[in-house]
Amino acid sequence: MKKTSHDEKLSAREARPVKTVNLEVMEKEEAAPDDSPHQNLVKSLWRGYLERKKLAVPLTVLLVFGVVFGIPWSRYKVLGLTVKKSFSVIVVDSKTGKPVSEAEVSLAGRAVKTDGEGKAIIEKNPVGSSRLAVKKKYYRDHDEKVLVALGASKNNKEIRLEATGRQVPLSITNKISGQGLKGVKITVLDIEAEADEKGEATIVLPADKVTEKVTLRLNGYNDTTAEIDISEQLTDKNKLSLTPSGKLYFLSKRSGKIDVVKTNLDGSDRQVVLAGTGKEQEASTILLASRDWKYLALHTRREGDKAKLYLIDTSNDKLTVMDEGNAFFDVVGWKDDSFVFIVNRQNVPEQHPKRYALKAFSASKKSLNTLDETDAIVTRWSQVYQTFDRPYITKQGIVYVKRWYAAGYVSNVIGKEVAIALVRSDGSGKKDLKTFPAQSINYIDTRSYAPDEIYFFAQQFGNIKPEYFEYEDGVVKPANIDSGQFEQPYPTFLFSPSGNATFWAEPRDGKNTLFVGDASGKEAKEINTASELTAYGWHGEDYLLASKKGSELFILSKEKNATPLKITDYHKPNFDAAGYGYGYGGL
Repeated sequence: MKKTSHDEKLSAREARPVKTVNLEVMEKEEAAPDDSPHQNLVKSLWRGYLERKKLAVPLTVLLVFGVVFGIPWSRYKVLGLTVKKSFSVIVVDSKTGKPVSEAEVSLAGRAVKTDGEGKAIIEKNPVGSSRLAVKKKYYRDHDEKVLVALGASKNNKEIRLEATGRQVPLSITNKISGQGLKGVKITVLDIEAEADEKGEATIVLPADKVTEKVTLRLNGYNDTTAEIDISEQLTDKNKLSLTPSGKLYFLSKRSGKIDVVKTNLDGSDRQVVLAGTGKEQEASTILLASRDWKYLALHTRREGDKAKLYLIDTSNDKLTVMDEGNAFFDVVGWKDDSFVFIVNRQNVPEQHPKRYALKAFSASKKSLNTLDETDAIVTRWSQVYQTFDRPYITKQGIVYVKRWYAAGYVSNVIGKEVAIALVRSDGSGKKDLKTFPAQSINYIDTRSYAPDEIYFFAQQFGNIKPEYFEYEDGVVKPANIDSGQFEQPYPTFLFSPSGNATFWAEPRDGKNTLFVGDASGKEAKEINTASELTAYGWHGEDYLLASKKGSELFILSKEKNATPLKITDYHKPNFDAAGYGYGYGGL
């Protein structure tokens, strides 16, 4: 074998290809770690996120909210900063199950008291966990943790309180109607409660007491103080009542003189408003109330030898003279807040102009209006003069008859007219609704047969058949009736203060039946049957006034079979305002 020399080996090594190395690149490659597939994905997503910011940022926010709200404790912590919800609590007695009223309920630093149904609603509570506390004297305190949830249906809680004293049941009713009174505020010692919708309440009081004073208050009713039994049974003493607020005015002769007196609607708190002077006359003393009981018209003689017309304002019981002088006053009645009457002037000769005047006194304006005056023609040979007869108050105004008389021959009134006329209480709208030749009419009679409706009987001279007419809605027209229909007795329909209802009495089998109907006297509903009561008036829209034997006054609700409550005995003069339904006291 041939040996290779050293020079030959070297020549061969030098002849091979030589691999060159970039040291700078090697340093960089050694400095950077190797990229993994996961790292490449993250880099790719990040580049995509940055390239799509308008879409990516909102999605990120939603994602964060989703994470936060997906966890209940974090969701309520965040929402509680801005979201508020109501929370309802019902508090009942653990033993009786009855509502506990006037209990203090606290939640999230806010406190309210329970109502008569034991309910309290705390508004605007931050959602999330809060402490609920309930306290009332003579009950054990209650404290627990509750969640004010986003869903309103979950924000309800019933709390059963354990009493530490004696549970005393009370029942409170309307003294006139007998109905339970909701919302009555009850105070005993330093304990407060409120009656539920049935007028019932249970209060917890110290067991070492036998009786205690209770005060009852409710808007629209007189405050009442009474003594109750500290008993777990509903005793008679614990069945209480309240009287609706308001005053009733009437005449009384209890003192021996004719006084104007007022009482509460149950007859309590009797006060003399205007003491009689002793000069009052039985026949001429009249008291008529407006339908809202704001004003009274008093016709009486208090001094001298002539009666005057007075106004009593019931807001302050102030006395004002409406009209006076050398005259007689024939009362007609109230038309809203105006009192209507006829003046018979004694200082004017009988057969002269302006002997009679139809007037109205506005109680609210304190002004006296002359609505109409009679006329007359006086000559050397004859005297022809006018009178006013049969005035009625209606919705449209005062309806009355203007008659002509002749001192001497009937022919002296030729050319004159008897008229059925109408005028408003302020003097406007005066007109004749129906006229007749004065020489042919002997007299005209009237009957009010329904609310705001009047029959007229026109009797002519001689044996001529009489004519019948009727007034309705401001119009007079012929009526197809006979003397029997005209002469039969008709009830007096008393309008309620609003004018939307009427009240009247009808005799049946020797007794009276009381009715309430609509403004036309229709849709009648029986209130009280087989009694000696007769209609007297209204007090508000819910209560009726009735009289018995012209000397006893009662009040009752307008519900069927209502039980009358006697108010007082009173004095009724010899005066009857049959057919007059726009005020009270004349029946």
